Amino acid sequence: MSGNRNDMAWKVLKRDIVFQDTWVQLEASSCELPDGRIIEPFYIHRDPNFAVVVAVTKDQRLVLVRQYRHGAEKVLVELPARAGTSGGDRVQGRKAGVSDEDSAERSQFYSICLLLSGNGYRVGGEAASG
Repeated sequence: MSGNRNDMAWKVLKRDIVFQDTWVQLEASSCELPDGRIIEPFYIHRDPNFAVVVAVTKDQRLVLVRQYRHGAEKVLVELPARAGTSGGDRVQGRKAGVSDEDSAERSQFYSICLLLSGNGYRVGGEAASG
C-alpha cells in the first residue's frame, strides 16, 4: 500500500444536487477512480450536522433521553443529540443539547469523532470540532 492517502482519493468530475430540503440532501456525482474507471452516478445522502453527547452527572449516572423516532416508528432510549451544529459555537450547541434534557452542570465538552452511517454513503455536512 502506498504511503500517500491521496493515492486512493476519487476525483469528482461532476456533482449535482438531486433533492434538498431542511433535513436531507441527495447528491449524484460522477467520479474517476485512481485506476481511471468512472463511476456514475455515485449517490451521497447528506444529513444536517448534529452533535451526540455522552453526559455523566456528578453522581456518575449516564444521561439518556426517551423520544419518539418516526423512522423507527418507536419510542427509543438514546444519548442526547442536537441538530444544526454547523457554524457558530459547536461546543455551546452540545451543551445546550444536554441541558435541554438534564439540569446537571457540565464543565468540559470534547469533540471525539465524526460518525458516518451507511458505510460512508450517508454523511453529515461537515466534521464538528470543539
